[in-house]
Order: sequence, then structure tokens, then C-alpha cells
Amino acid sequence: MTIDEKRQQRAEVLIDLEDAQETLRHLQVKAERQAEFLEGVAHKVKYNASLKPSGLDFSMATDLANRLGPNEQAIPDFTTIQKLIEELRAARQKIFNLEQQRSQLGNSGLTVVAG
Repeated sequence: MTIDEKRQQRAEVLIDLEDAQETLRHLQVKAERQAEFLEGVAHKVKYNASLKPSGLDFSMATDLANRLGPNEQAIPDFTTIQKLIEELRAARQKIFNLEQQRSQLGNSGLTVVAG
């Protein structure tokens, strides 16, 4: 393999690594949003579980406040959450593999500055 081919290969790995890191960041934001959403739903359930029997439970305002709102009713199912967890794992694995590949290419004595 020529020096130019090695440089090209290293540049391609660096580009792939940047893309993989961006994908992981996107998935992490998505996972954080879903976790916050689920925490909100869990909070509402815990709050309802902690209420004592009271005449207030029968008022329209209390009933509406204790129910899940329309936005809270779109709870992701197990399959959706499991798929996101698998996507996060795959993205981390891809970055790990690309970093290993970059390290191996770096040990070949070439230094390429991506830019």
C-alpha cells in the first residue's frame, strides 16, 4: 500500500469516526428525552399512589390533574425502548472499532491531519 493510499484510508476512518460520534450524540439526546418523559409519567403515577382517600378526588379539577395528559399518553413501548438501547450500543461499538482502527493506522508511522 502506498503512502497516499494509507493517508486516504486514515482520512476515511477519521470521517467515519466523526459521523459515528455525531450519530451517538443524536441517539444520546433522544434517549435522554425519552428517559425524562418516562420519569414524568412515573412521577404522576407515584403521586397518584401516594394520595389518601379524600372528597377532593371526586372534583373535576382534581380528576383532570391526576390523569395523564395527551402528551403523556404517548408512552413508548418496550420494543421502541429496546431498539433505542440497541442502537446506542451499536453506535458505541462502531466508535470503539473506528478508534481502534485509527490507532492501528496511526501506529504505521503516518500522521494525517484531517481538516
